[in-house]
Amino acid sequence: MVLVPTVAASEDLARAYGHIHTPVTAVIDELSDDEAAVVGRFAARLADALRRENTPGTATLPPV
Repeated sequence: MVLVPTVAASEDLARAYGHIHTPVTAVIDELSDDEAAVVGRFAARLADALRRENTPGTATLPPV
């Protein structure tokens, strides 16, 4: 799986996190396929939860 940010997202990320890009990339590159799958599932669940939190009347936590 390869995630590719939009141009605007890349610019925002560079401004906010440019100083930690290299160490973060190194850690991500060292993930096994299984670890990367877990991180991907976590990121998707977190994004869904944050979207729900920003939609009035729909904030619920997914089952663990």
